[in-house]
Amino acid sequence: MRIIPLCLLTACIATTHPVAGQPRTTVDSALALGAAGDAARDRATAAGRDDAIRLWTQALEVLPPSHSPALTLSLRLRRAATHAEQRDFASAMREMEELRPLARGIRPRTEASVLLQMAHVQKLAGRPGAAVALYREALAIARASEDDRLLPTLLSAMGVAQSDAGRPDSALDYGRRAVVASPGASADLHSALNNLGTLFERLGYPDSAAAAYRRALAIPLAGRAREMRVIAMGNLAEALAGLGMPDSAVWYYQAALDSARQMGLANAAAVLTSNLGRLHEAGGRPREALAAYQASLASLRAQGDTPGIAVALHNVGGVHLSDGDPDSALAYVAEARRLSRAVGDPWSEAGILATLGMAQLRRRSPDPAAAAAAFDTAAALRASVRRHGGADVFRMNLSEQAFDGSAAWALAWLARAPQVGARRSALAALGAVERGRAQALLDLLQDADAGTHALFADTLPGADLEARTDALLRELTRGGTAVVSYLARHPDTVFVWLATPDGDVRVWRQPGSLPDLAAALRWTLAGSGRGARAAFAVEDSMTLVRPAVQRLVALGRDSVLARTAALLLPPDLLARVPPGMEVLVVPNGAVGVVPFAALPVDTLPLGVRNPLRYAPSLSIAAAAQARPDPLAAGADGAGALVVGDPAMPVDPGTGQPFAPLADAREEAAAVAARLHTAVLTGAAATESAVRGRLSGATLVHLATHGLAYGTADRERESLVALAPDGVHDGRLTVGELMDDPALGMHASLVVLSACETGVGNLRMAEGSVGLQRALLARGARSVIVSLWQVPDASTRMLMERFYAHWLDGARPAGKAEALRWAQEEVRREYPDPRHWAGFQLVGAP
Repeated sequence: MRIIPLCLLTACIATTHPVAGQPRTTVDSALALGAAGDAARDRATAAGRDDAIRLWTQALEVLPPSHSPALTLSLRLRRAATHAEQRDFASAMREMEELRPLARGIRPRTEASVLLQMAHVQKLAGRPGAAVALYREALAIARASEDDRLLPTLLSAMGVAQSDAGRPDSALDYGRRAVVASPGASADLHSALNNLGTLFERLGYPDSAAAAYRRALAIPLAGRAREMRVIAMGNLAEALAGLGMPDSAVWYYQAALDSARQMGLANAAAVLTSNLGRLHEAGGRPREALAAYQASLASLRAQGDTPGIAVALHNVGGVHLSDGDPDSALAYVAEARRLSRAVGDPWSEAGILATLGMAQLRRRSPDPAAAAAAFDTAAALRASVRRHGGADVFRMNLSEQAFDGSAAWALAWLARAPQVGARRSALAALGAVERGRAQALLDLLQDADAGTHALFADTLPGADLEARTDALLRELTRGGTAVVSYLARHPDTVFVWLATPDGDVRVWRQPGSLPDLAAALRWTLAGSGRGARAAFAVEDSMTLVRPAVQRLVALGRDSVLARTAALLLPPDLLARVPPGMEVLVVPNGAVGVVPFAALPVDTLPLGVRNPLRYAPSLSIAAAAQARPDPLAAGADGAGALVVGDPAMPVDPGTGQPFAPLADAREEAAAVAARLHTAVLTGAAATESAVRGRLSGATLVHLATHGLAYGTADRERESLVALAPDGVHDGRLTVGELMDDPALGMHASLVVLSACETGVGNLRMAEGSVGLQRALLARGARSVIVSLWQVPDASTRMLMERFYAHWLDGARPAGKAEALRWAQEEVRREYPDPRHWAGFQLVGAP
């Protein structure tokens, strides 16, 4: 369900005072009538607004415009704004257009203020594009006049308008500039902070939103400006709910609602009632939630608040859907969709369409075709917003919010199998999942390789999912590779797709829950040992100690591996993938931390039976393969960058330097000799030296410590250790890789011979957000990474054998095949899977 964010835009209209030489009685009469009109409008009723317009009109009749232009302007603007509150947008705009010449004659700031009011009316009327154009014009006038008093309000208003129009990147830019431009401890600053908080919430950052709201609430306000505190309190309540603090959220909601009622703020009270209902719904109290939503809806209808009505209708429909009444849900949601389209809010419309699709699937006579069409349009709308998400972290959050819709879209296509055939159903369902998977990473790849991957980015409504997915699979299976893709979003089912080189595409529904199995595997396989190339990840969501995980761990490693294999590798799938055939694994959710190489198949582990390769999505795999390979056509790797056992930086978890790695130093020396290049070790392996050579390296091998973080707030801090120098601290992080434009690369392969370089914050849509994702985003064709703390000695042997098979062995092999042979050889000497099964090849072959 959607919330209704509370935004308040303060507008500076010229204050009015009697002008010398004017008749006192005329001015006094106009001012008295104007004040009476203000009091009538403050009643916040239809009759009160009618009385206000009548009284302001009388005031204008006793005051000839030539006597007091500023007072005339103020009265007419109040009248126009009240017409807008009555939903008479034509009268409001007509009056404001007539006032522009009058405002221009007073001062430029006054004209900009009129434009601001006109933009607000256009926004209320559901014309966001026209509103943005007026805000731009007002900003230009304000800047040209060098009068910055209106600038904070204009910048903040533009930010909210850009967000409503589906451009969160521009919205945040304007919102931050509004805060900087606002005077300290002012109503302008309060409003700018409140609006900035709503932008952060829309992008999935409730912690940043809460910080902005708290800062706003610390500003003392008096008089009518106290209304702004009500809005900030309500928004803080929503942010706290998003942070998992329902008790605090209820307190702030109730305080804000009490204040809104005392002050006669009907709209704010309706919004707060709706958002309080959302807390009831999240707490498992649907009756209370429905009562709150319906009360809010009635109030919002009385006020004619179209955007608020759309959200309230969606919320009511959602409760009916959860309560097993999809037909009632459809009636509410259909009206919500019509209103959402009218106001031009694509993200809200997408959420409404997703609910509409679910209702179509849950009807007594389901309509999966109608559901698929709704999910299709929702995906296109969300993609249009995501592309304007700005920074990668914001695009990831938007992608994550949209993932459930793509999963439901896949279910709709699977339900259509009796009508469209099994193959088309399976292809289209896989295409639907693909539209929600690793889209933020795909955006980065498309930005870096402009025009190369147009085939994989078509998200127009109605695009042929079957044809697009078929083309992707034919590209990926062309060299004799089988593709296995997973959807593990459903709580007790894992969906498994298989595409084979002969064009066959099948899907299985496997009963079982994966997260507990994956966590148990982490416990049984990823234990630390002497010489491991990292400390354990500081925070890792996969290692939470749950009773179900403890029970699985007690069964033993072999039992957990067998259960995982039974869930992820159906017997019919294995029968269609012969030994020796390369398998491209496209994981989802907890599947991303499963060591497929160790899964038992008959008498052999899968990693010995088949060469394995991984990718966050089909599109990412195809995009990586499309990149030029600098080591193709027999190149010997002379342009490689090899690092081993650098002088260690400080471990941020312990405050002490990482331990030295003698085997990593010898490993790097052996790899460098094979590649005919020099090796960087000890104090020479500085972060500055590595940064300086990354962009030109054809191959990168880093044998050092790694450290991964498994939470969203620290995912960009995952690192590999290098020698510190006078410029850098020696901890090369995901954030630094992503943000430094000088760190682009074109390497055929990046090997991170360190611990946990293949894990990070595990997201449903984007997969593991860590070092492997950052390297693919910056241009690496493929990467080899680890899932856990790899022991030093066995890792050295694995890497030396990998390069021997890949580059100059008696039987030259591709990367996946070379890794398979190397793992088999290490397994003979070190049978425990944690010595040989932790490394994965991700990306191109």
